[in-house]
Amino acid sequence: METNETPLPPQINQQTKRKNPVEIHNYPKENIIQYFELGRSYTYNVIEEGYYPPANYLKYTKGQNFRIPDNYEIESSWGKPKKRQSVRCIIKYVEKNPVYWVYFGKAFQYHVKSEKSSSDAAGLYAKVLDPETKTRYSGPHFFGLHLEVLQQARDAHRQVTILKSFDNLTSTGQNNRAKKIAKSVYAIFDQTTTESCHSEDDPTKLFPNSRAAQIRNLWNNFYSLHKAMKNPKTDAAQFSNDARACEIDSIQLPKRLCLK
Repeated sequence: METNETPLPPQINQQTKRKNPVEIHNYPKENIIQYFELGRSYTYNVIEEGYYPPANYLKYTKGQNFRIPDNYEIESSWGKPKKRQSVRCIIKYVEKNPVYWVYFGKAFQYHVKSEKSSSDAAGLYAKVLDPETKTRYSGPHFFGLHLEVLQQARDAHRQVTILKSFDNLTSTGQNNRAKKIAKSVYAIFDQTTTESCHSEDDPTKLFPNSRAAQIRNLWNNFYSLHKAMKNPKTDAAQFSNDARACEIDSIQLPKRLCLK
């Protein structure tokens, strides 16, 4: 087990240290998190908070079952001042599995990589420094995966961004959701048309009659969706079906509708 002693801040006494782990921070206003528990202490600098992937491929650490985030980066420091060590830890999911990097050196110019676990990555780092070492690091502590403040922050962000499924919405909610989608699609289509076509061009002159008719029909369908979007009496289910049919028609068009 690592031996890493850092002077305790005044508000943490030895009795508190023995009982429970302590996290000292002002996150997210400040990125520094100090962590203390019996036998070890770390200082973390959060670079990228990361996020938890979808549940169907979210992975957990062994033993304590900490969730493993994606797009996560943190600097970890420990040890006495004269022998203090600092590393930069990164986790990214590759093909739905987490990959762990540990960067070290004065400019973090060296690195080790593991596709097994955070503990394996930490062990590879220790072996590079001393092939004969018997030091073993806790991977979750090395990477800061145990930090409650980061777990809570990711959960809070996830709750904000997750939308209710369409089937769980009220009829009013379904109607509003469908209208928002149609409004976004209409805006994208309108912008693409403006940027890609000359205002004086007639589509019938740019394409064969069949293709020009298809483009004109698609535009008319979007216009109808736009009008329905403004009508509070529009049926959400029918609107959804019409939007889906319009989407299928748009997929059949070539990627470049008009020539500049």
